[in-house]
Amino acid sequence: MTVRGQKFAGSARTRRGAGSPDPSQGENKKINKGSRSPVYRGMTAVCLVIALSILAASRASAADRCGVVEKLTPTVTATREGRRIELSEGDAVYIGDVITAGSSGYVETRLIDDTLMAFGDSSVVVLNDVRFRVGVSRLDILLINGVLWVSIGSIGLVSADAVQLNTPSMLVSSGNATIQIEAGKDGEKLQVQWLNKGGKVEVYNKRTEEWFTLRESAIAVDNPNKHRYDRFPDRK
Repeated sequence: MTVRGQKFAGSARTRRGAGSPDPSQGENKKINKGSRSPVYRGMTAVCLVIALSILAASRASAADRCGVVEKLTPTVTATREGRRIELSEGDAVYIGDVITAGSSGYVETRLIDDTLMAFGDSSVVVLNDVRFRVGVSRLDILLINGVLWVSIGSIGLVSADAVQLNTPSMLVSSGNATIQIEAGKDGEKLQVQWLNKGGKVEVYNKRTEEWFTLRESAIAVDNPNKHRYDRFPDRK
């Protein structure tokens, strides 16, 4: 009888092990499952947020694209969203870019309205706003330092008020024209190289708070520094 009891007890344990998990093991499984579920859901949420952020950033960047680098002599960089990027020919430029040419650098960039701008020799240019679409036409460029050559494209044909070329002490409003501007510690200089027939260039002196008008071949000088224009393209 003792032997049978042992056999019975053993078979009962066997049956319980095969058909009914150990209560203590089942409890542990429930605890582990419960602890993993919030972590899994949290990771899923984080991944979703990251994916949506990347998608939104890519759409914003595509919308802010405003031109392309056509010609470049190293080194030229763009500071974009806190990052400094070395530019190459064929690279896109975006609204908000701060473009800096090295001491021997030079860059020609064609904007979305066919405006061509060129600068080099330690020049610093900010693309404040460049938009050319139905209902919105605006060209806003800031020259912080150096020499900027600009042949204004289709935006200038829409409205002279849509074009603003800024320096620390000048605001230039122009229609379809080719203009060279220089700015630096020694002063500023503005030269109108070419002007569409009947056009004019309006200049606001921020120091004296006065407006004046320039015609073709006119030069506005305020203690100009010594920059060379040899590498700038001829307007065709």
